[in-house]
Amino acid sequence: MGGTGRGADARRGAEGLTLAAVFVLLAAFVVALAWWQTRRRAARLGLGTARYMKVVRRIRRGEVPDDPAELPAAIDAATRARRSLNLQESRWVGWLLGGLTLLWFVTGLLNAFDGRYVRAGYNLVLAGLFWSTP
Repeated sequence: MGGTGRGADARRGAEGLTLAAVFVLLAAFVVALAWWQTRRRAARLGLGTARYMKVVRRIRRGEVPDDPAELPAAIDAATRARRSLNLQESRWVGWLLGGLTLLWFVTGLLNAFDGRYVRAGYNLVLAGLFWSTP
């Protein structure tokens, strides 16, 4: 258990820095992985990464590229967007949202019974948001 004094504060500070470093490294890994996959996808379609991302942004805005070399990238971006929408409509997503709603609601009630009303209100608001998600 934590004590009082400078030693305990220094230990908590070191634990906090370690946890922050772990999250920073995890975020850097996720960003590097996403960049690597995008670069690989762009190379497979014969484009540079920046040009591929421009095509993807234009497709999201509803613009069709004029350059025939960019059409395969546009088709790939539209296919991936449709696939991700189909994934969100699957049955397990509904069960997951229902479970998260129940979790937020129960933790809100437990916090309310414990006298932490601000945290309880926060959890109940999140439960309502998950419940109202279409």
